[in-house]
Amino acid sequence: MDLKAVLRPSFSHRALHEYPPLVVFSQHAVCTEVEPETGKVFLRRNQWDEDIYQFDTVFGESASQIRVYESVAAPIVESVLRGFNGTVMAYGQTGTGKTFTLGNIGAGEDGHAQRGIMVRAVDDIFDKTSEDKEAKYKIHASYLQ
Repeated sequence: MDLKAVLRPSFSHRALHEYPPLVVFSQHAVCTEVEPETGKVFLRRNQWDEDIYQFDTVFGESASQIRVYESVAAPIVESVLRGFNGTVMAYGQTGTGKTFTLGNIGAGEDGHAQRGIMVRAVDDIFDKTSEDKEAKYKIHASYLQ
């Protein structure tokens, strides 16, 4: 299993600050540092207590949707096309970008670039299965929010 983290500011924090430099996880913990090269996220609860969390990959708040998709879901899509089951799960506080990262349909002026993981995965699956004239595919998908 690969554990990846996408850090986006919470909705309430985005409303208060035009472009916050740090991700606020709750009123009691603030992300003080992100090291994408090492996969570490540092959270500080107060001036004495800091926790370090290790992930296989960490994406900062400015990571593009395509970059997240290519790292997180594209390998799963490839496995699915070889016959394996695939799952992408997002977990986090309300308002922290899970729906944006997974399900954004990409409407508007910059819509194509903003499409989420599910839209990109469905596009890739149907593009690749339609290219294969030899095989028959039966596709099942589910989404729970």
